[in-house]
Amino acid sequence: MSKKLILFCGCCKSKVIADDIRQRVRAALQQSELEYIEYPDLCELAAKKDTALQERLNEASELIIVACYPRSVTWILNAGSAPLDNINVKFLNMREQSAEKIISALGCKEAQVDSVPDDNQTTGWIPWFPVIDYDRCINCGQCLDFCLFGVYERDAENKVVVANPQNCKNNCPACARICPKVAIIFPKLPEAPINGAEVDDEKLDGSKVALDIDEIVGDDLYTALAARQKRARSALLKRKSEEKALDEREKCKVENESTVSEASFGEKNQPLVDTESDDLDSLSDAELQKVACEACAVDCGSNPNVKD
Repeated sequence: MSKKLILFCGCCKSKVIADDIRQRVRAALQQSELEYIEYPDLCELAAKKDTALQERLNEASELIIVACYPRSVTWILNAGSAPLDNINVKFLNMREQSAEKIISALGCKEAQVDSVPDDNQTTGWIPWFPVIDYDRCINCGQCLDFCLFGVYERDAENKVVVANPQNCKNNCPACARICPKVAIIFPKLPEAPINGAEVDDEKLDGSKVALDIDEIVGDDLYTALAARQKRARSALLKRKSEEKALDEREKCKVENESTVSEASFGEKNQPLVDTESDDLDSLSDAELQKVACEACAVDCGSNPNVKD
């Protein structure tokens, strides 16, 4: 039997969705006759791997998800053991679409928003952690090697997985910046495409692609020079991203050495990686930079096309 289901994410543990949009869409759903489920925060639900979500999805033949970016939501649900397989899914993105467009797409009418306090809950554990887009991931393990906090592991099939999401440090997306395929998503990050926005592959670091200029442009010198300039610019952007990743990683390491992580799910966090025995910590700054640069085909310390 065909069953249409609407899933609404309140994203209550962050401010990435505007209060006005979230509250107006929620009010329209509440005063409609549509069947819907509201989850306070899909990221938190996925981290807990709540089996009830998968059971509800299995009942639906058609699903409308009102949340954030489709790529982000797809892999959040996959991480929560609730993949969107064999379901007709329509995404409505509260991070980009207006409340009017979303309400219209749902077939609802605008409704009065009750005067209530802000429902964002920024206390307790904030579900800040990465999810992996396995359509893009090449299983290189750069993220696993770079992370200091034991977030990633390899499973029985040697696939890199986010094994300990609660170990991730708030507001640290450093591992995503060294991913050569932009496969790591931090759903609560403002910055695209790491936040799950669609990836424009044409804008990815051109230095990772081995181009045969002669074959592509022949004798066209000006086109060849333009291509060379584009690759140099891409290499510079990649270097800046890697430097930012290293800065974020070091900042989180220092913070972790001076503070104790908050308990998650009402229990004590799993032990973090022993940073003193981490192989990466024995490296010099130059060697750390080299590790990060392995994500692309550029040695940022020696590439003549890369300048500060």
